[in-house]
Amino acid sequence: MSHPSEPDPARSGMQKPVALADLVDALDVQTETSHAYLDRVTGEVHRLTNDELSAADRTEDDLTDLEREVIELARTIRDDEAGRYLALPDKQEIHEYRFLEDFAYAYPDEEISEDLAEAIRGRGAFRRFKDAVQRLGIAEEWYEYRYQRLREVAKEWCEAEGVPYLETRETVPVEEPPG
Repeated sequence: MSHPSEPDPARSGMQKPVALADLVDALDVQTETSHAYLDRVTGEVHRLTNDELSAADRTEDDLTDLEREVIELARTIRDDEAGRYLALPDKQEIHEYRFLEDFAYAYPDEEISEDLAEAIRGRGAFRRFKDAVQRLGIAEEWYEYRYQRLREVAKEWCEAEGVPYLETRETVPVEEPPG
């Protein structure tokens, strides 16, 4: 939990840039029961499940160290009043069905485009679409397209929230062991 004497990272310029790839990874694996948060001070992205968030309201003595650490993080995020942690867009906000539509209708091969458009009609659209891109041999194209769309979502979110971002991940140089 932030202390009142700590400066607001959004106002103090203390925000560490986040790698777009980290945001895309988090957006990619979100489900209806999981959430991702950006720590504006460290630039780290944390993922928590609904169960972990609800466990923050309980006290349990029989937790492992890892469980305690996760629950403490959930409490810190829950109790954050300084704006250190920002929730990333959830599955509903991303509108991934729109990605399927755009890919299907813009696909350059008319036959494939029609097949994909048919696959996304009605219930079970995501499963049928995934099966269709596999069957049609265009899965790699789809996954690259989806990655780029999630990247756009991440960039737009960063810009809307005033979060600095890096196009690539920073790497820490590995020191060679002495000789």
